Amino acid sequence: MFADSFLFQLLVFVVVQATALALLRTGMLVAGFTLLGGSWLLADAALMLRFLLHDPDTTRLCLVGLQAMAVLGGGGFALWRVVRGRPGFRARPEEQWRRALDAYMAGRDQEAVSLLARLRRRDPWDAEACLLAARIEVDGGRPGPARRLLARAARLGVDTPLTPEIEEEQRCLRRPNRPSPAPLPSPKARATGRAAAV
Repeated sequence: MFADSFLFQLLVFVVVQATALALLRTGMLVAGFTLLGGSWLLADAALMLRFLLHDPDTTRLCLVGLQAMAVLGGGGFALWRVVRGRPGFRARPEEQWRRALDAYMAGRDQEAVSLLARLRRRDPWDAEACLLAARIEVDGGRPGPARRLLARAARLGVDTPLTPEIEEEQRCLRRPNRPSPAPLPSPKARATGRAAAV
């Protein structure tokens, strides 16, 4: 049977690994590690059941699970990237983004954090939302969460116009008592510029 062939199962395993690495690279750590760990566990279980315990039925169940991970993980990742690339995807949450910026600039940090969390749930690859959320954590004196958010923003914003701003924020966090010689505009200034541009 084709689905039971070694080359087919190897291809399925490679697809799952590639999807997991893509998720990890774009900051989806939980989903990436789940796919990575789950695929290795299922592959190891299938090998042991097939060659040590000689149980073909249970082996087939493990292989079906691996195939399901490939379809759901790889297909879901590809579909989400296609949907995210559509022009209408970013247009719909603009009102929520403006509300988050207004709340931040007015000093209502909790409201801004809640709105940004919704934006990040809707679009897990939103580097700009991560950057603003990190700035709020810095303003609140919470460097730990700020570093994690900046690290995520850095993974999501690779080779984008956000990269210099993210790197500057990270440098300021590493040396909080030493001002940067050429600081970039503050997030509130950036927010004002973006709101004016809209």
